[in-house]
Amino acid sequence: MKSLRKIPQAFFLSQICNLARQTFITITMKYLFLKPLCFGLLLIIVLVAHAQKLPNVQQASLRAPLDVKIDGQATEWGGQYQAYNKNVEFFYSVANDDDNLYVIIHAAKSRIIEKIIEGGVTFTVNSTGKKDDNGSSRVLFPLMPLPICKGTLVAAGKSLTGITSTDGREDITAQLNADARDKKLISIAKANIELTDNLKNIKIAGIDAIKDTVPGVKDTTKYYRTLPLRAHYLKIIALHNQDGINAMVQFDPNGELNYELAIPIKYLAQVQKDRKFFYSITVNGRGEDGRPGNTWRYSPPPNQGIIDQDMEEPTYFWGEYTLAKKQ
Repeated sequence: MKSLRKIPQAFFLSQICNLARQTFITITMKYLFLKPLCFGLLLIIVLVAHAQKLPNVQQASLRAPLDVKIDGQATEWGGQYQAYNKNVEFFYSVANDDDNLYVIIHAAKSRIIEKIIEGGVTFTVNSTGKKDDNGSSRVLFPLMPLPICKGTLVAAGKSLTGITSTDGREDITAQLNADARDKKLISIAKANIELTDNLKNIKIAGIDAIKDTVPGVKDTTKYYRTLPLRAHYLKIIALHNQDGINAMVQFDPNGELNYELAIPIKYLAQVQKDRKFFYSITVNGRGEDGRPGNTWRYSPPPNQGIIDQDMEEPTYFWGEYTLAKKQ
């Protein structure tokens, strides 16, 4: 699918990328032993160039493709994203059709992938662009207990940071990191199966029409105590629900992470009224709200301070979007 950004450099960049791709294809056809190296190098060049040319925040409305499927594969978006935000360090697009608002995220950096899996992503919509707006609608996903997050990341070959369990045993993390370096244990397919099997719920707030389908469990059931932002008292609905809110995350063949979310526009009063709204995308700190198994730890004096602080505190940004009309 073609990008709708009206930026002259985009066409120029695409021509350079096409030329580079054709050059590498020519080389690899002549020197087959260079093919893996050339492909990897080409991928890095294209991604870096693409990130440098994209705006920090999406500038244009985007009509969603006709074949949208919320499965974490993101193939229907054709690898084209509307922005690369430096605060959260991932590519993203906001799009819509007549019925749904979509959010698509692509994270390439291992550290950011770890934070997304462990802390979840909160997508917020309101009419003011302010964090404390009482009229905000929020959706939080993915949601898994930390031990399951760690195992999934290991299967995907990601290096781990911080403390793994509630007893504070750093040797567990060290062992998982060692295991992750053993290529025999790395399987993108296995990591995706872990995500499919263990992602059970979505958390929401500010959508009165949707009922909390798992009431009264946030502080009484061990499983729900281990989910991100348990103290925020968001409603919990099943991942496979009747409300039409759909979400999924999956790793692509390169071990990079795709996040997809669809929210029916009928639930977003501020969007229906003005067609223009503010949104925020937040990657939550994995230890927020005193989450069991949090990873806060301190270095010894005289350099006392929080280790991996970027993983423990949320990072976010705000943008503005107007619904794209049917063409």
